[in-house]
Amino acid sequence: LEAVTDSLLRPGGHGAVVVADAGTGKSLLATAVAAKLKDRMDMHRIHTSSSLSAVPYGALAPLISDLDPRETDSPLAVMRSLMGRLFPDARYESATAPLLIVDDAESLDEASGDLVMQLVTSGRLRVLLLTRRIAGLPAGLSNLVWEGALSRHDLPPLTEAQVHELCVQVLDGPVLTSTSTDIARVSGGNPMLVLALLSESVR
Repeated sequence: LEAVTDSLLRPGGHGAVVVADAGTGKSLLATAVAAKLKDRMDMHRIHTSSSLSAVPYGALAPLISDLDPRETDSPLAVMRSLMGRLFPDARYESATAPLLIVDDAESLDEASGDLVMQLVTSGRLRVLLLTRRIAGLPAGLSNLVWEGALSRHDLPPLTEAQVHELCVQVLDGPVLTSTSTDIARVSGGNPMLVLALLSESVR
């Protein structure tokens, strides 16, 4: 949380990318980041999906809802609508660049990715991308990662000690180390699977 927050606030930085498998806690981490920075910058969050990946600007739909349907094939019109939502007072200061959080960014359609990349490189927007793999991002955004404009943060599976700590927290009592070790082995340290196993065991 501290490392990602520092990346989003660093002078001259454009944002951060959190890379992790499904169920490892990317979305929860982003929610914690948003809560920590809510008083320091405006924020917008979008969720992509495989079904939206083939729809130009589909991921940005919540931010361009005022766009005339006849203009959805115009990058300029989409950019104008997006800018109106990001900067409603028509003013821009680098110190108050808004933050866009993109969940499952590997499913971001190329058209949306291009617009986001343009705003990021111009310094008008900061991003927090949540993805399973860098290679799955639209080309413009993945290049920003390789170039260092976006800081990369890998979220690894939990260690056996961390799985034990999680078990103790969830069950609110002592847990045998052998039990938590078995859960860590079966789950591969994936927090979502750890919680599922604990829930099933209690049930």
